[in-house]
Amino acid sequence: MGDMFCTLLQLTESKHSELLILLDKTIEQQAELNNDNIEEIDAIADFKQMQIDTINEIDQAYALLYRTYCNENKGEKTLVGSEMIGYEKLQAKRTENAQIMHKIHAISDENIVALSQKMKELERQITQVNTGKKGMNAYTQNSVSGGVYIDQKIL
Repeated sequence: MGDMFCTLLQLTESKHSELLILLDKTIEQQAELNNDNIEEIDAIADFKQMQIDTINEIDQAYALLYRTYCNENKGEKTLVGSEMIGYEKLQAKRTENAQIMHKIHAISDENIVALSQKMKELERQITQVNTGKKGMNAYTQNSVSGGVYIDQKIL
């Protein structure tokens, strides 16, 4: 197996490791969302963004190397021996990566729905508090000085 092909396989395996970490953090984020732990949700979101950036860097390196590999091997249409085994490993790992990304996406969609519902509930509670404040302000205003009783005669 050629050096470039080995590097492609290593990049794919690195991406696999990073995706597993991202999946774990997405599941952890879901649990923290259910526990209403805002600080931890923010910390996890920051960590996930770093993971995504790392995965993007791996993808860019992979794409560049893959193009180079394809350009250098234009005339060769068949893989033999260890290259065929390496190619099969590469394809299997890419399939696993796609499955992990699908799981991450599905859990992230669930998290978005749950967060949206929590935001709507929070908006409803804020509206109730504001309505209560208006009622309290109206009740406590002292607009009439020296009370006047309706059932008393004024002389």
